[in-house]
Amino acid sequence: MSIKQKLISLDDFYNSVTIDKVLLNDHSIYNDRSSRQVFDSLMSEYEGDTINILPKCKCGHLHGEYYEGVRCTRCGTVAHSLQYDPVVWAKAFTPELKFINPMFFFMLNALLDGDIQYLTGLTDTPRTKSNISISINKNVLHDNRSYRNFLASLRDILVYLTTLGSYQRGYKGKRLQEILEMWDTQKQVVLSDYLPMINNMLFAVTKTTKGKFVDTGLADVMDIATTWMRRANDLSADIEDYDKTTAKAVCMLGKMPEFYVKTYLSKKTGIFRKHVYSARSPFTFRCVIVSCPGKHTYDELEVPWTTLVSVFRPHVLNKLMKTGKYSYKEASNKIYKAVKKYDPEIAAIGEELIAEGKSRNGKGIACISQRNPTLLSSSAQLTYIVSFNKTPQNNVVRYSQLICKGPNADFDGQMRLAS
Repeated sequence: MSIKQKLISLDDFYNSVTIDKVLLNDHSIYNDRSSRQVFDSLMSEYEGDTINILPKCKCGHLHGEYYEGVRCTRCGTVAHSLQYDPVVWAKAFTPELKFINPMFFFMLNALLDGDIQYLTGLTDTPRTKSNISISINKNVLHDNRSYRNFLASLRDILVYLTTLGSYQRGYKGKRLQEILEMWDTQKQVVLSDYLPMINNMLFAVTKTTKGKFVDTGLADVMDIATTWMRRANDLSADIEDYDKTTAKAVCMLGKMPEFYVKTYLSKKTGIFRKHVYSARSPFTFRCVIVSCPGKHTYDELEVPWTTLVSVFRPHVLNKLMKTGKYSYKEASNKIYKAVKKYDPEIAAIGEELIAEGKSRNGKGIACISQRNPTLLSSSAQLTYIVSFNKTPQNNVVRYSQLICKGPNADFDGQMRLAS
């Protein structure tokens, strides 16, 4: 069964959240206690590199599994474990100023080459001039640049984009049709009366002996909350003021997904590469490849001695203990000493493993060899280990020249990953 993402109704989401919610419209930036409640609900403060997952209230007076669901008499909050639902929300000032779902806004921004100024230029005075926003403003919005008009004319804007050459074909054309269809069929999901701020688990404040530190990229969320509370309690505010504040909130939260992906997920130090891609898989090894001399078939590999005593350690350990001559500790010590020194008994076990593989496939130990980056299907190939090099200091894989073209490999010190 396939898994796919879909937009959810933020109004339904708001009504489904069972924890105590904080509505920005009900708080004033001019009231210290009220604004402090908002900011405390918007951020999570951590000391060190660990996150405490035990239930606790906001002030920390109630702490532990026993207090799950109990309301604190000091701060008035309910003790609970990690909550992933948003706590702080904004409510639309008027029915005509509904919020655009930030993910829909993000998709629309990505379609327009990722320049958020294209969209802010359609809801407010543009900071940068772009041909697209100027054209839409002139031909669709008729120089009436406001969030209300942008919302009322959004479908006309999407239809107008289909008349432009760059949006009539290829990826952009297909993506535009998908967004237009989403607007026509899921308008009640795209628009909402409630808008969540970022979850406080993601808005982390690190407390150290030198002070408190927060990522500057998250300052936009604080700016939105502050501006919203100020505008909600401004008795002199009119529809134009509400319009600009709503546009600012939608635009800022619309670029948060991209900010998070670029800052925390996709960089070299990001979560994907640090905790997923760089994770060591079992029974894999990486070595420099050299040409395979002499008579051989194209899918044969000769791998280093260290591969036998490290990658195949469980197999070698099992066979040593089955001889009845070694305890677990003695067998482990034998393998450890063999890392840098050739051992005939372990070498015989390596030959035995190859023979077992040969009995199943007629060649040897089946192995997927791959060269990064994996650009084509031939970058990963099925090969077979037919021998282990008996020189512990020789840490290269002998690789056939006949299959170098597929992964675009050569013998200038490149590495191959095998599993």
